[in-house]
Amino acid sequence: IFQCNSIFSRPLTADAINIAIYSSTGAVVYQTTNTIENGNPKQTISLGNTLASGMYMVKINTGNTSVTKTLIVE
Repeated sequence: IFQCNSIFSRPLTADAINIAIYSSTGAVVYQTTNTIENGNPKQTISLGNTLASGMYMVKINTGNTSVTKTLIVE
């Protein structure tokens, strides 16, 4: 389970949060768009066993705000 909370320092005004996970080769391995309720962008993504061990980049977009984080799967 990957939780993307506390990434943004203030409440968001956008209606949706777009999350994409990229492999080390740049391929999109997961992508979703979820709604934001009351400015709270907290999202929980259950990936199960869909990702092999390794390093991934998680790109999170909301309106005109974008954040990229590293995800390591062991």
